[in-house]
Amino acid sequence: MSAILEPRIDVPSIELQIADRKIRGYEQTAQSRRDQNDGKEFEPLLEQGIHAFQWLEKAEAVLMEAIALGVDLDIAKFETAIEALYRAWLTPGELVQERIKRFGANGIEIPSGREFESCLDRAADWIERNENYKLAKATREERVAQDLD
Repeated sequence: MSAILEPRIDVPSIELQIADRKIRGYEQTAQSRRDQNDGKEFEPLLEQGIHAFQWLEKAEAVLMEAIALGVDLDIAKFETAIEALYRAWLTPGELVQERIKRFGANGIEIPSGREFESCLDRAADWIERNENYKLAKATREERVAQDLD
C-alpha cells in the first residue's frame, strides 16, 4: 500500500491510526478484488482483513489499559473512533464472508476462511455489546435526569 490514506479518525493514538490505515487498505483491496473468482488469489485479502482486525483489537486493548491506569484522555472520542473502525471493518467483511461461502459451495476451501469468520463474529459481537452499553448508559442518564427533576 503506497498511497497515503486520509485518516478516518481524529484521536492521538498511534495504534488506532495504524488500525485505521490497515482497515482502509483492506477496504480498498476488497473493493478491487470484488469480482475475483480464484480462491488462491482470494486468500491474501482474507489475511489482510485478519491483520487489520488484529490491529483494531490491539488498539482497543491499549485504550482499555490506559483507562484502567487512569490515563487522562477523552474516552468518548476514543470510543467513537473504535466503533467507527469496527463498523468500517465489518462493511467489506460481510461481502467477503458471502464469497467464502460461495467458494465453499463450489468445493474450494479457503485456508484462512475460518479465522476470518471468527474475526467477523468477534466484530459483530463487539458491535452488539457496544449498542447494549450505549442503551444502558442512555437509560441511566435519563433516570438520573428524572431524579434531578
